[in-house]
Amino acid sequence: MKIGVFACCLRAYGGGEKYVLELAQALAQENEVELLVSEDFDPQVFKSRLDIDLARYVVKDLRERYPAIGGLWFKRRLVKNIFLSRMTAKYDVIIYQSGQTEDLSYIFPSRAKKSVLLIQVPPRDINETLSKRLRLFCDPDLQTYDIILAYSEFTRRWIQKRFRRRVEVLYPPIKLPPYTATPKKKIILSVGRFFVGFHNKKQLELIRAFKQLYGESDSLEGWEFHLAGGTYDNVPDRSYKEECETESHGYPVRFHFNAEFDTLVNLYRRSALFWHATGLNEDEYKNPQFLEHFGMTTVEAMSMGCVPVVINKGGQKEIVRHGIDGFLWNTIAELNEYTLRLVENRQKLEKFRKEAVEGSGRFHVSKFQKKAKQLLT
Repeated sequence: MKIGVFACCLRAYGGGEKYVLELAQALAQENEVELLVSEDFDPQVFKSRLDIDLARYVVKDLRERYPAIGGLWFKRRLVKNIFLSRMTAKYDVIIYQSGQTEDLSYIFPSRAKKSVLLIQVPPRDINETLSKRLRLFCDPDLQTYDIILAYSEFTRRWIQKRFRRRVEVLYPPIKLPPYTATPKKKIILSVGRFFVGFHNKKQLELIRAFKQLYGESDSLEGWEFHLAGGTYDNVPDRSYKEECETESHGYPVRFHFNAEFDTLVNLYRRSALFWHATGLNEDEYKNPQFLEHFGMTTVEAMSMGCVPVVINKGGQKEIVRHGIDGFLWNTIAELNEYTLRLVENRQKLEKFRKEAVEGSGRFHVSKFQKKAKQLLT
C-alpha cells in the first residue's frame, strides 16, 4: 500500500512534528510510505532533540514540482490546492497534518483512495463567503476525507462542534527509555518551547510562581526550578526568552535551551516534580487553541517517575488522575499549595511517583502503533 504523509511544519521541531513522524514510521513497517514536505528543516535537530532519525524516511520535497507563483494569497492558495489535490490521486492513503494556524475552510480536496486529516488544534471558525467562492477547489466540509484524527478528547470535542463529523482520537506516542528507580533530586522541571502567542507555555508565569513559593516557604530550601525547551531566532521569541532569564536572576532557576534528547531524559530522571501551565489566564471557550492540545511532555515526565502538578485545562485533564498520580490546578495559589503537599510529604510523593509511571503506560508507543494501523490501513 502506498501512503503519503504530508507534514505541514517540521521546522517547529515540537510535539506535533514528533507525532506525525512517529505515525509515518509506524505505517512504514508494512507499507510504502513517503513523507511529503514543503519547507527547509534540519534533520540533525530531530536526531539530537527528539531522537528521530529522518534517514529512515523516504522524503519528497513538494517544492521540486510545485509551481512557483506570486500575487495575492488567494491566487497562491488556489494554485496550491489544485497541485495538492492532483498529487493525492497517486496514493492509496493520504494523511494530511493541518497547520497550527490553518483555516480549514480552504483545505484542498483529496483524491486518494482513503484520505485522513489530522487536525492538531481546535479549528477556527469557517469563512462562509470565501468558502463558497472556492468550493470547486476547496473542501470546507471535509467531504473528501474519510477519517478525521485528533490528538485528544479535548481537541475532538471542538472539531466535532465545528464540522459535525465523527472524529477519532489517536493519542500521541510516548517513547522513552524504560523507567529505572533512580534517586530523585530536589528539582521541579518544566519542558516546552520558548515562544510568544498561540499556546505559549507560560514559562514566565511559572518562574514567578516558583519565586513566590521559594520566598515564602522554608520547605523549598535546596530546591531548584529547571526549564528546558527549544528557542527561535526571531525578535519576539528571543525577547521572551531573555525576559524569562532576567526574571529568574537571584533564584535557583536553571535553563536548558535546545537540550539534546539524552539531556532531556536525564532531566526527567533526576526531577521530582513537573510543572505545566499552558492555558493559564486563557478563556477555553473563546480561544481553545491557546490551551495544550494534549501534553506529551507531561506523559514523558510521568514515565520517568516525575510527578505532574499541571494546569486543569486542555488535554492535561486526560493525562493526570487528580490526587492519584499528580495534581490538577486552576490558580497559581493551587499550584503552590499542591507542590508544597508533595515537597513536605515524601511518602505521598513516592506513592504518586509509582502511580505516575504506571499511568503513563496508557500512552506507550506500542499502543499508538497498533491503533494507527487499525485506523489508517
